Amino acid sequence: MSTTFNRDPNYWDTLALNELFETTNSYQNFNIIKCLSSYNAALSIVDTDEMWDKYFITMIKILSDAGITEFHKINLIKESIHCAHKKNKLKPNHYIHLIYNSKGSLTLDILDWAFEAYPNDSLILEVNIKFKLSERDELIAYELFKENANKCSSTLWLIIIEYFSNKPQIWHIFNMAFGDKSVCSDNVKPKVANEYLLWLSKNKSLNDARNAYLLLNTNNSCDASLCKTMVTLETGQQIIDVSKIRQHFTLACMQFGKTDIHLWMERIYFELKYGSLQLASTTYHQALTTLNNEESGQFAEIMKAYSTLNTICNP
Repeated sequence: MSTTFNRDPNYWDTLALNELFETTNSYQNFNIIKCLSSYNAALSIVDTDEMWDKYFITMIKILSDAGITEFHKINLIKESIHCAHKKNKLKPNHYIHLIYNSKGSLTLDILDWAFEAYPNDSLILEVNIKFKLSERDELIAYELFKENANKCSSTLWLIIIEYFSNKPQIWHIFNMAFGDKSVCSDNVKPKVANEYLLWLSKNKSLNDARNAYLLLNTNNSCDASLCKTMVTLETGQQIIDVSKIRQHFTLACMQFGKTDIHLWMERIYFELKYGSLQLASTTYHQALTTLNNEESGQFAEIMKAYSTLNTICNP
């Protein structure tokens, strides 16, 4: 029976937790020492992922409960974490949970260990950059981003763009995304493209945004949402250039018109508001013939649900 228990991670986890929450000890850190000792004994016998996971869950719990001034408690956990790091037992998710639950200088240490252990892990990288930004270490964050931009998610790109939107680095960031030597992955570019147009319109000119829209469509660096962004910029002007907006729709429909029902709906609504009933009807019939068979059928059913709109497009 003893042998069975000795191989059971739940047995050791319960034993260690009992030591942690023992109420007879007046010195709380003694509980932590005994708890860690139990886990170390367990790991010498049951060196499995399950056992390590239980160990780290408890470490995270102790860390999250520790006050920033409880130096001895933090140092006890730091020593245990560093030992696990040296043994290569920490997974990326362990590091991330430890980072978010640690405090003060320990957070910096765990960030360094995480990056040392997993220099190519995108989640570790992003947590590192976000932390640097939150601590106003923007130059370090920026250099980290530049060195690893090709591995960064669209979420991190957008965070970087928002943070540096009014700083000198922003133009270089957009150049990294859409310049001749782009380091932005193809699946990220469409998400970044919308912010690029908005920034150009605000900080350069509407014509710069128009030219970028044309180039992004030509280079297949966008999705249909970019058309909506461009139309929003155009219709926000004091004088609305309807012909330019139609060009934007035409370009988008050439690329996405076979599958994107909502793009055609937006084009019809635009013609109803800024064009004519005839042009709305023409756009409707163009959509029916351009969309793939399945999407065309779905589009027709959607239009039927809007009886007034359907009557306008089918006089």
